[in-house]
Amino acid sequence: MKTVKRHMRKTGIEGPVAQTVLVIILVLLLALTLLPLFITVVMSLKSQPDINNFPFWSFPTWENSWSVNAAGENYSRAFGAVSMPMIKTFGMDLAVTVTVMIMSCYTAFLFQWHKFGANKLLFYLLIAPMLVPGAILLSPTFIVAVRLNIYENNWWGIILPYLAGNQIATVFLLKVFMGQQPDSLYEAARLDGAGKLQLFFHICLPLTYPIMMVQGIGVFGSIYNDYLWPELIFKDKERGTLMPYLRSMNDNLTAGARYAMYIVAGIPLAISTAISIKFFINGEFASGMKL
Repeated sequence: MKTVKRHMRKTGIEGPVAQTVLVIILVLLLALTLLPLFITVVMSLKSQPDINNFPFWSFPTWENSWSVNAAGENYSRAFGAVSMPMIKTFGMDLAVTVTVMIMSCYTAFLFQWHKFGANKLLFYLLIAPMLVPGAILLSPTFIVAVRLNIYENNWWGIILPYLAGNQIATVFLLKVFMGQQPDSLYEAARLDGAGKLQLFFHICLPLTYPIMMVQGIGVFGSIYNDYLWPELIFKDKERGTLMPYLRSMNDNLTAGARYAMYIVAGIPLAISTAISIKFFINGEFASGMKL
């Protein structure tokens, strides 16, 4: 009986000591991850005297009506400052992301399920830029934008490079994903007389939709957070995307309003992250794959 209990007792990584250590490490990592967000939120609620006289981790004093109203004034100024650039960036970002995902999905579908001459060679040429660091591609991309005359305060100078650049990794990911789908579904549909478009819309898209959502959230976040390329394209920051505009507004707002502006600017990212978490937790991004 003692031997059985000894074997039933969990040891190693599943033991109580190891599990306790893992929980402590995870809690510390979570605390370090959330610390900048906590500081930003606290600072956005403070009046200027609180920011000047107390440590950054202290809560607002709210000793008088002026300091109580400071939080509302900070967020009011923040919304007034970033609302229009945020709406423009969100609209452009959403349109580019949807276009990238649809074009990339159809391209991956053709590479995976329709064999043609030089199929592999063309696919390797398509993904070859993944071997080159993105910073190295900035100069040739900017030269192309200059020659196309879309480099100065022109939204096409933002949209076209985003459309082209984000398709490479997306096509690669979707093709690998489609390669794990059961080909019997496609064969059965072909026997029933389905064409390419029917195969794409009725079989490929429903099976690939979850992984497209996961990848789409990543593309959306990378475009929304991009600072360097819009900084090169837009000389007039008020006409451009959000991130360079945030940098240009730093000197025009009080400290509390600046922190509130960062919180407001992150609302679309918080919403998109909440959407993507659903697919990760439920494991829906793995649907349609061979087990």
